[in-house]
Amino acid sequence: MSAAEPPPPPACDHGNPRCGTRPVRPYVCGWRCEEHQPARTRPYFQRQRAQ
Repeated sequence: MSAAEPPPPPACDHGNPRCGTRPVRPYVCGWRCEEHQPARTRPYFQRQRAQ
């Protein structure tokens, strides 16, 4: 890559191996695609049931 070429756009950092999907959004935990947003990938996150 020469100095004149722009850097490639960021890709999703989720998983091992990484997802790599584009487009992504920046989060505190890194770049994430629509499917891997932090609210959807937290293992301890569960919606409260209506009682």
